Amino acid sequence: MCIEANTIENNNVWWIDTGATRHVTNSIEMFTKFEEFKTSSEIKAAGSESLKAIGKGVIEIISKVNNQELILKLTDVWYAPGVSRNLFSVLASQDKNKNSVFKSTTTKCILEVNGRVILCGYRQENGGLYEADFSTIYQERVNVAVDESS
Repeated sequence: MCIEANTIENNNVWWIDTGATRHVTNSIEMFTKFEEFKTSSEIKAAGSESLKAIGKGVIEIISKVNNQELILKLTDVWYAPGVSRNLFSVLASQDKNKNSVFKSTTTKCILEVNGRVILCGYRQENGGLYEADFSTIYQERVNVAVDESS
């Protein structure tokens, strides 16, 4: 059983996306490890829009499940300053966790790995994406020099 999400600051809100092929954020401050791409990379957004991706790294989160907090690491998270919201990719997670199952109803979703629920999300009926019931762990920041001028 998952616990409904508390109010989370907007820049810390993540959305569970079943169509995204990778985790994406617009917030460099979330990364505990980060490496800038050596060559130009882009992300295809909904529709035909392409957004510049600067680099990728690791973000640590606290997932709330069954009155417990699980500390998880999201790896290979892409940093794209132009993306409108933070996206958790179900597909990327399942590619990395072969024994995973994603289940959803009209208002709730869960991700199980090896039979254990590790992530929950909620949405309004007839709403958009599920809001993830996790928050980013902000630790001592890594120094990242990113040239966003181009």
